[in-house]
Amino acid sequence: MAIGDNVFWTVGKLKSFTKAAEELRIAQSAVSLQVATLEDFLGKKLIIRSTSKKLTLTEEGQIVFSRSARPT
Repeated sequence: MAIGDNVFWTVGKLKSFTKAAEELRIAQSAVSLQVATLEDFLGKKLIIRSTSKKLTLTEEGQIVFSRSARPT
């Protein structure tokens, strides 16, 4: 799950699916799908999605972010 971790870490760092997609050079929909898949795998919501441009990590999301893979 290292790829999903890397995507999640980038989303958490930038607080944006769009900016994460740009940095990772993949489609925004792929970023969203990776995060949703990770949430399903863990059985936890990791991100509070809102209509604003910035997103917020849940308490569980903060834990996963601190333990997730950083890009190399």
